[in-house]
Amino acid sequence: PAPDSCLRLLQLAARGAPPDAAAGALAALAAPAGITPDPLDALPGWSLALVARAVGALPEGAIDTPPAAEAALHCAAAAALEAAGAPEWAALPLLCIPDGACGAPGGAARAAAVTELLERHAAVWAARPGAAATLTDTLGVPAAALAAASALHARATHDPDAEFEARVAAGDWGGAHA
Repeated sequence: PAPDSCLRLLQLAARGAPPDAAAGALAALAAPAGITPDPLDALPGWSLALVARAVGALPEGAIDTPPAAEAALHCAAAAALEAAGAPEWAALPLLCIPDGACGAPGGAARAAAVTELLERHAAVWAARPGAAATLTDTLGVPAAALAAASALHARATHDPDAEFEARVAAGDWGGAHA
């Protein structure tokens, strides 16, 4: 059974735990098995880690030694949001993947994860303009990246007019003329 996360948080606050000990305890709570009986439910732990980091209680990289483990937590949270039918909000955890995750230079792992999400759900962005607006306006995903995913979808569905328009919107002049 999962430990009572509220009790652990209260104990940390009541004891005035030193920052190193508090970070270790919060890191344990951020793991899916530390906060919920469902070991695949990463959303509560991801949310806790995000809030703890925002208030300065959880330093960068404290979730686990390798950045890949932290990236895995973000990806698991994104997968849960995708499965819940909110692919536009699945971009949020992916945008939190740290630089250098998975051995990729800079934000390459983050960019690849977001691009894959956009391409996987390109039909959703076309059918639900509100979802596309959430991505660009609220989450700051570049409109060109969304247009590139739409171009790929249009090519897969054999719609050359839509592909042309999407490539122009993405700034892919060479692809638009091909």
